[in-house]
Amino acid sequence: MARYATPQQYAHFTLINLYSTGVFSFQYFPTDVTTEDGANWEAHDVTHGIKPLSYANREPQRITFNAWLDHSAANESIQPVIDELRLLMSDNGPEGTPAPLLLVCGDWRERVVLERLHVKRTLFNSDNLAIRAEVSLTLAELAEEELRFSPPRLMRRRNPGGGS
Repeated sequence: MARYATPQQYAHFTLINLYSTGVFSFQYFPTDVTTEDGANWEAHDVTHGIKPLSYANREPQRITFNAWLDHSAANESIQPVIDELRLLMSDNGPEGTPAPLLLVCGDWRERVVLERLHVKRTLFNSDNLAIRAEVSLTLAELAEEELRFSPPRLMRRRNPGGGS
């Protein structure tokens, strides 16, 4: 399987586990998607006036969305689907890290981890099995690995005397 999916491969809202290549596609498109970005600014001491700010770094983007899980037509429990989602939060990545996921939504791709999962079971069958649930997920952006640990570039020094 290709590491990055094309829109034709995953037409729905999809989470792809980049470590195990598992795929979770939502049956219904989310009812809403919210993103939150934040920057950190450092204040510098001055003797008078307003402290000037300089950029320090930025917080990981947070992506929150609500979606429905529904097995009411088949009258089957929704619990196995909830369990699949919960597995995306486990530390099954390399060296005990959370599994890196790729969020695919049309032409939008984001490398993330599943940070929070809220489940509200809203419909039960006659056997008291939950057959419909509303879920809310919060994803946190991950930095690309090659950007996180890239060594500094070394510049070749020229000889000021004109020789090589």
